[in-house]
Amino acid sequence: MEVIPSLRSKEAAPNIWDTTSETFPLPRGNRLTVDDFLEEGRYLHLEIDLGESLPTLEKAFKETVQEWRKLRTPANERKERRGRTTVDPWQVYDQCEYQGKNLLQIAKERSGINENPAYNDKVQAEYKQVKRAYDKAEKMIRDSDLPVDD
Repeated sequence: MEVIPSLRSKEAAPNIWDTTSETFPLPRGNRLTVDDFLEEGRYLHLEIDLGESLPTLEKAFKETVQEWRKLRTPANERKERRGRTTVDPWQVYDQCEYQGKNLLQIAKERSGINENPAYNDKVQAEYKQVKRAYDKAEKMIRDSDLPVDD
C-alpha cells in the first residue's frame, strides 16, 4: 500500500522509538494497539510514497482514513445518515400531484408554523426535507421503466 499509518511521534511514544531501551523491540505480549498510532486519540500520522500516481494515492488515502475512522469510533457512535429521510417521498409526491399542494404548503403543514421559511428556521428545515423527498420521488419515477400517465 502506498499510504501507510506510522507510529506516533518520538515524543508521544518514547518507549517504542528508543532503541537503546530494554523494552525495544517490544517485549512479548505487548502488541501495538490503535492508540500507538493515534496521537491524542484522533491524529493519524501517515507515510506516503510520493512516487505513486496521484489517483492511486488518493484512493489509498481515502481507504486508509475510512478504515482508521472505523477503528477510532465505536460502531454505535457512527452516524450513517446519508440517503435517509424522515419524510415519505411518495406522500409528498401524492400531495403535490393529486391534492394540488405546493412544497411550501406541505412544509408549513408538517411544521405547524404558518411563516415564511426565510424568517423561520424550523419551516426552512422542513421545506428542505420536503423538497429532497419530492426530488427523490421524481428520481425514482425517472429511473423506473414504468410508463407515466400524463
